Amino acid sequence: MDNFTEAVLAKRVGYAPDKSLSRHILNCQREPLTEGYTIRRATKNQQISAAQAAVLAWEAAQLSIEAGALKEEVGGLYGW
Repeated sequence: MDNFTEAVLAKRVGYAPDKSLSRHILNCQREPLTEGYTIRRATKNQQISAAQAAVLAWEAAQLSIEAGALKEEVGGLYGW
C-alpha cells in the first residue's frame, strides 16, 4: 500500500472517472500494520473490492517491470 499511495500522491498513477471505483476508494480506511498499512472497509455494508483490485494490479505491474517486462526484446518488440 505504501508504494501505491506514494504513486497516487506523485500523480504517477490515476484512473479514468468511474463512479464505482471512486465509491470503493472512498469506502476504504487505512489500517496500520507492523510494516506499512492495508485498507479495510469503513463499515460492513461498504464494498472496496475495486480499490483492492487497483492496488493489486499496480503492484503486479511494478513487479513485472522490475523483472524486466519492459525490456526490449530481439527484433524491436517490447514485452509486457
